[in-house]
Amino acid sequence: MGRMNMSCGDNGYFDECKDIKSDTEPAKVVHNEVIGLITVNEDPALSKMRRRGWYLASRCTVHVCNSRDMFVEYHPLSGHEVILDNKNHVEVAGIGSVVLRFTTGKVLTLSNVFHIPAISKCLVSLGKLAKIGLSMSFDAGGVIIVEKNRQTVGEGYNEDGLFRLRIVEE
Repeated sequence: MGRMNMSCGDNGYFDECKDIKSDTEPAKVVHNEVIGLITVNEDPALSKMRRRGWYLASRCTVHVCNSRDMFVEYHPLSGHEVILDNKNHVEVAGIGSVVLRFTTGKVLTLSNVFHIPAISKCLVSLGKLAKIGLSMSFDAGGVIIVEKNRQTVGEGYNEDGLFRLRIVEE
């Protein structure tokens, strides 16, 4: 009758077996981006409050948002992930645009923002800001983001060693 099927143990043709389990899972798309981890020992309630804040990150090559509701344009992704500094793999749930409304009255739209629900803080890539012509000026108390024409776009403040942007909460 044919050869023994090692998948299910029946005699017959291997090709016809309905119990064959694939040795390969669907391939994941791994994005080659750097997402620097921001880890701070803090009270869980305080950490929850900070999830909606936006922080400047020099160790990120992409903007990252942890909340789907902050996106004004959104494209869901399936099977996409990034590898963090600590070698953990985290899912990229989608990609899109986020609008930041600064307390200065200016608006900055971030494009190609990764939606990564597992990230504890929303991160703005300093490198991406520089690529669109913005410059940043830092001191111990905070940060000022300036356009090419020397107008202030937004400001931020030093929060436990991290620079948090002053964003209007909606």
